[in-house]
Amino acid sequence: MTNEGPVLRPPSARLRDEGTAAGGRGPWLLIAFALLLAGAGAVIWLLPAANAPQPATPSTTVPPAATPPATPQPAPSPQQNAATEAQKAWISARTEAEIDNMPLWGGEDYNAALAVAKEAAAHLDKGDFEQAQAGFRQATADLAQIAAEREQRLNAAIEAGQEALAGGDGGQARAAFDMALAIDSENALALKGRKRAATIGQVTKMLAQARRAGDPRQAREILRQALAIDPDFTPAGDLLRDVEQQLHDLALRRALGQVDAALARRDLDGADNALRKAASLAPQAGAVRERQARLAAMRRDRDLQALLAAAVTAAKAEDWRQAAEHYTKALALDPQSLAAREGRARAERNAALYKALRAIIAAPERLRESQVAAQAADTIRLARAADTGPILRDLVSRAAAALQRAAAPVPVTFSSDNETEVVILKVGRLGRFLRRTIPLAPGPYVVTGHRRGYRDLRETITVDDSAGAANHFDIRCREKI
Repeated sequence: MTNEGPVLRPPSARLRDEGTAAGGRGPWLLIAFALLLAGAGAVIWLLPAANAPQPATPSTTVPPAATPPATPQPAPSPQQNAATEAQKAWISARTEAEIDNMPLWGGEDYNAALAVAKEAAAHLDKGDFEQAQAGFRQATADLAQIAAEREQRLNAAIEAGQEALAGGDGGQARAAFDMALAIDSENALALKGRKRAATIGQVTKMLAQARRAGDPRQAREILRQALAIDPDFTPAGDLLRDVEQQLHDLALRRALGQVDAALARRDLDGADNALRKAASLAPQAGAVRERQARLAAMRRDRDLQALLAAAVTAAKAEDWRQAAEHYTKALALDPQSLAAREGRARAERNAALYKALRAIIAAPERLRESQVAAQAADTIRLARAADTGPILRDLVSRAAAALQRAAAPVPVTFSSDNETEVVILKVGRLGRFLRRTIPLAPGPYVVTGHRRGYRDLRETITVDDSAGAANHFDIRCREKI
């Protein structure tokens, strides 16, 4: 509570209030004061007479009046001196207290010290020196005690101001911080609190408006405005955090609802967009992680079905290599997929079968070897059993024809000069002749010729079983050496 101290006055005035004159000196001071008044009256009475015109009279000498002897004053007693010193100490302490604004913040304790000093002055006037000394000393000690409590009183005033601010009581807060500033005019907390006290009523009303607002977005705006006025208004800050959390939870629920709706209609891209927003709001929330797992599973199933469909399409087109690749990717997504496992096995088997048929067709000359021909026959048999489509049937037909041609020799005619020794490698020696016809299987053959005095001959011929083929070859050594 603020206490108004007395108006500061010069020490002489305080001395009069507190009876600074010692009781033993009172009569002597009165006598001296009377003598001064008598002397002044005489001067006033004599001055007019001295100035008035005087008749001429014979000069006479009047002897001066005799001055009465001064009345001796008794010396102060030790008790009086002690009381006077105690009074001086009190006056000094009170002066320091007033400089320190103690009348503004000392409260009832300061007023009580003044009362003790006043009573001590009364004892001094009565000549009760021991009581006067004790009173002045007590009053001085009381001021010292109040001064020692300065920091404690400062903190108490600031705390009271803070409590008033928390309760929205601007008037009480101003009074408390004014008290604190009277103790320490540069205290940062008190200065800040005094400034806040000027707006606490306004922000308190804004807090009530925010609490009544039905829309959390409106409440958030009001609270932000309140905190812009007073950033340290804790109730507004606490409520703003609650409102922000409420808005956050609403946004999260809305985003999760959008995710669920998109997943229900299998709109995976839409679900992904909504889930990204939900994850930005609460990345570690269990509801977000559960939907992320669901979306990942649905994506995996979608991609798996797309790969299986692509593999089936490739199989229908008899592109077994491509089909095998699709099935392999499908197994990477789901190693337990039975369709992918069986499909890849079938595709790889058919791809190998097609490759073998194309190899038979591309190199029919190899069919002259019995082992190669037997393998080709097995391949053709397996392909006919598979019967996967028109491409395979065409390959089987062409490979079977090649195998048949390899097994059916055609007549081949050789002509020479009857001097060259002719040999067909891997077939036999034909010897010397002018013209000779023998049956050979279609395909390439290496023919050599040898004649004394001529460079040896080595040629590769191809026997063609197609209709109209001549199959006539001239073999002779022509270059002499």
